[in-house]
Amino acid sequence: MFSILRMRWAIAPKTAPRPLINCNRCNGLRAYDSSGKFRVNANGKRIDAWLIYRCVGCDNSWNFGILERCNR
Repeated sequence: MFSILRMRWAIAPKTAPRPLINCNRCNGLRAYDSSGKFRVNANGKRIDAWLIYRCVGCDNSWNFGILERCNR
């Protein structure tokens, strides 16, 4: 008889993705780094959550929406 070997892998990124976005201040396509911060806003029964990214060139901020107008 053959025995089956099972393994469970856990993969976690070391850094957040660096999206290329058109920056308003730099007037060009720039990489944005994660600031390590997030923002949450609740209004009634709705909730919004964003990751805050910063432009590498000029420190302009960009909010990446994770949850938008979701029920709690």
